[in-house]
Amino acid sequence: MRSFYLPLALLLSGCSLIVPGEDDFTYCDAEPCGARADAGQPGDGGMDAGPGMDAGAGMDAGDIDGGAVSDAAGSDGGVPPIANNRVAAGAEHSCFLRSGTVWCTGLAPATGLTFAGVSRPRQVGGILPNDIIDIAAGHDFTCALSGSGRLFCWGLNTEGQLGTGTADRQDAPVRAAADYSDFDAVVAAFATVCARRRNGEVLCWGEGRDGQLGDGNFASSLSPVVSGVSSPTRLAGGDSHFCAVMPGGTVECWGLNRSGVLGSGGVGARSAAPVEVPLVRNATDVAAGLSHSCALTGGTVLCWGAGDRGQIGNGRQDFENGPLPPAALPPGLTLLFAGNNQACAGMGLNLWCWGENIWGTIGVPSEPGAALTPAALSPFPASLDGMAGRNRHVCARQTDQEAYCWGVGYGGELGDGTNGEASSPSLVLF
Repeated sequence: MRSFYLPLALLLSGCSLIVPGEDDFTYCDAEPCGARADAGQPGDGGMDAGPGMDAGAGMDAGDIDGGAVSDAAGSDGGVPPIANNRVAAGAEHSCFLRSGTVWCTGLAPATGLTFAGVSRPRQVGGILPNDIIDIAAGHDFTCALSGSGRLFCWGLNTEGQLGTGTADRQDAPVRAAADYSDFDAVVAAFATVCARRRNGEVLCWGEGRDGQLGDGNFASSLSPVVSGVSSPTRLAGGDSHFCAVMPGGTVECWGLNRSGVLGSGGVGARSAAPVEVPLVRNATDVAAGLSHSCALTGGTVLCWGAGDRGQIGNGRQDFENGPLPPAALPPGLTLLFAGNNQACAGMGLNLWCWGENIWGTIGVPSEPGAALTPAALSPFPASLDGMAGRNRHVCARQTDQEAYCWGVGYGGELGDGTNGEASSPSLVLF
């Protein structure tokens, strides 16, 4: 699939919401051309290097997995429970958890299916057991965690993100990090995986050149390494960074600090060790986007990082080094999501989204280009229990296991039986 960004001024002529141009990269056959090369962003500056930190420039775009919350997984005594994911999304695929089984739609090999591409979900088989409790997706791979603590992954493996000890592609599920059988949560970034063990230890592997492994080193690893966080209650993977909610309700982030996404002050640096986000207290959830992050605290949302496309939701188009609340959100929110250049928060049947909407990724057709403040979607038929999105589509799952997706679905990732676009939520056809 080849896609091209048009200047927003052309798309938004006559509209009141005008946002800056797209990231300085184009897509070439579903891969961002030069997406991993340093290019910086407007407003990026320096940060003093400290322990585990390296002053560097920002890096161009990739894709995001915002994650989704489900029932908390069990853990060893004294280790707090951790939330799991029931829906996952890659660049051109989506996966859903249904009664312990995994169903995927979109382009192989990230779907784990024998078909080159499908436009509605099919169950992933092979060695995958029927007691899956958690799923995660990177750019072009997927991982699933069984209730027994065993992890399985499949898809592309250029950075060793499948945890097999090699960089070989896997078209069907294989055991990942096979030396361990006590995981209780898993999340993914572009080409990195982090998983929590039942004793609270967090292991990471795959791409780590920008500190994504959180072990104090700027190097990738084909095998698991111990990160610098312990016993988090929530984990989230962005493009080149991760964030975690710690037992005391603080939030720590690590990896590439593109546009201040780590929330530690300053931009354009990287940290191979977790750094605490100031002013965030009593957090219950965290979400990591391409170049912005958000936390849920006391039923309210705080966001930081890039806001040039409305990602902060405060009505401005600016970079925010510290946490700020989006405008006009109601109290009592329970669901949080961060996508490529958008974010959402919800409770029950209701969902509000903000940020870039060129591809329909906030699900509100009346907000072309971007929504600088939260826009309400039409109420869903049942309560939502999870969201995920990466690249140019977003999916939401209901408590009745039905799901909706919107945005671009040229590879079948919307799961609605088409290979087109949807500017509002489209029912996934299981």
